[in-house]
Parts: sequence; structure tokens; C-alpha cells
Amino acid sequence: MKAVVYYDENSIRCEDVETPKIKEGEILVRMKVCGICGGDLMHWYRTSAQPVVLGHEITGEIVETGNGVAKFKPGDRVCVHHHVACLSCRFCNHGDYIHCDQYKKNRIYPGGMAEYIRVSAPIVRSDVHLLPDSLSYEHASLSEPLACCIKGMDRTNLAPGDSVAVIGAGTVGIMNILLAKKIKGASFVIASDVLENRRQYAKRFGADLVLDPTEVNFAEAVKEATGGIGVDAVIVAVSNSNAILQGLNAVRNGGVVLIFAPPAPDDEMTVSTNMLFFTEKRIVSSYNSSHVDMHRAFTLIASKTLDLDAMITHKFPMQKAAEAFSAAQGRDGLKVLVTNQ
Repeated sequence: MKAVVYYDENSIRCEDVETPKIKEGEILVRMKVCGICGGDLMHWYRTSAQPVVLGHEITGEIVETGNGVAKFKPGDRVCVHHHVACLSCRFCNHGDYIHCDQYKKNRIYPGGMAEYIRVSAPIVRSDVHLLPDSLSYEHASLSEPLACCIKGMDRTNLAPGDSVAVIGAGTVGIMNILLAKKIKGASFVIASDVLENRRQYAKRFGADLVLDPTEVNFAEAVKEATGGIGVDAVIVAVSNSNAILQGLNAVRNGGVVLIFAPPAPDDEMTVSTNMLFFTEKRIVSSYNSSHVDMHRAFTLIASKTLDLDAMITHKFPMQKAAEAFSAAQGRDGLKVLVTNQ
């Protein structure tokens, strides 16, 4: 079968690999759509795991079921999560599912950007979702990134009428804007991005004020827009510590700064702990998502509560995977999809 194999940032190829064979409790899915995640573009994040078949934002059609699988059958259209926790360990009992030992041990094989994907039994039991006829493969593939945003948004404690600033208006930044406005009921949303096209996307998806951080002082502009107080929460959806520091300067006393994108391992920052103590500003992070978040995201998308049409800007067949990654890296649009249809 064909699969998209990542060797390094300059070598991403569609090539032949062995078709996986399923075991008891597993399913074999013919991938239809797989989104390119921002993490797929962070080459430092991939240096210890190449060559590798990338991709985890998956929808497809079941072509085979293993012994013991009763709730799915060949022909079912599904959305598949890539990891699932054991649901019974200390981490799981505290809701910290992604820190469960099983979470990364069970997965999809060989990866999402392959013609056929073997889905492990724990995932089949807990985190495979049937698509209604009204839901496209393309829209359903947005469930996983939206699930990550839902989990992060919960950690901001955003309430109706609150204000929020989003640093970085890529796909997940836009999703956070949508969630803040449409689901959490935020009254005022500020978006910041260095790219004009992404500032325009932020406006289209509901931002009340957009800022170019190369033209204005972000923290000063946020405070000016909020009567000198600062926003209730800042979501940092870019991968650098300078943006986190900007967020700390822009959030109100007692507010929350959410680290939503991973800075590189050597990216460090210095923060005044005296300031943190007396202002009660909080720094929280949110990585990945659980079966709970995935269910909420899939339900939102299936119900068409959020308008996601304009979010998908590029689609490429697997054979043009290198072009797909180049488009995603170029940031000309928002979500880039790899297809096998």
C-alpha cells in the first residue's frame, strides 16, 4: 500500500509500505482524509522518530473487522482518534488521561497518512466514531484538533461575558476564537498574528479586534482595548516563549495564560515569581486530548454547531504529500488535508 513517509524536513515521500494485518478486537480502516497538524511541521519534534508515517487527524471507511468487534462493520464511515487511555489508572481517575501509560502505547499503525490503518483494540472500544450521512470526511477530520482546543479552553475557565486574546491565528487559533465566541460566550475576542491573511481569517471567524504584533505593542494594545485591565485569558497558539511573556503582560490580575503550542526544548523564559505571587496570574498548559474531548468535538461538528467550511483551504492527494506539507508550512491558508479518495 502507499503511505506518506517523513524522513526529514526536506524529504517527505509517498512510497510503498507493508499493509498492516489486524488482530483480535482491531479494525482496518481505509483512510479517506487526514489533516496536517501543526505538530507535523515541527521538525525538532520529529527528529527522534524518523522515518515515520505521520498523521493523526483521520477519517475513513472500515474494510475489515477483527474477531470480537461487534459495534462496527465493513463499510462504516468513521472518525478515529489516535490514542486512548486505560481509563482506570491514577492518571485516568484524575482526568489526566494523556499521562496514562497506555495512552501512547496503543495507537494507529503505521500512521494516519496511509492507505490502510490498523486501529488498536483499546481505541476501537473507546474512541472510534460513526459518521452520520450528513457529515463529510473532510469536516469530521477536524474533530481531533477541535478536541485539543476544547480541552485547552476548559483550562482557561472562560465564562460568558469574559474577554480573551488569542496569539496566533492558524487553524487552532481560529478554532479557539470560534469556541470562545460560540460556545463559551466570550464578549470580546482579540486575535494577534504577523500574517495579514490570518488576521483576515480571525475577523471572518469572529474576532472583535485583530492586531499585528510587528506594528503595535501587543500588551499595551490589549490593555487599551480593555480599559487598562487586560483580558481574562490569553491563549498562546504559537510555539515560542516570547509570546507567553506577551500573554503574561496582557492578561489581567487573576487571569490565565494558556500555553497551547509547544516551544522547542531549548526555548526558555524568565518570569518574576514575585509578580506571579502578587498578581495571581496563572500559567497553564494543554497538550493533546482525550476520548472525552474527542466525543465533545465530534458531537459539535456532527451537529453543525460551528461553521467550519472556510477552515479547510487546501486538499492534496497522497501522491502530492510533499506539496501538501509545503502548503501547510507556507501558511497561505488554514487547514491542509491529505486525501485518499
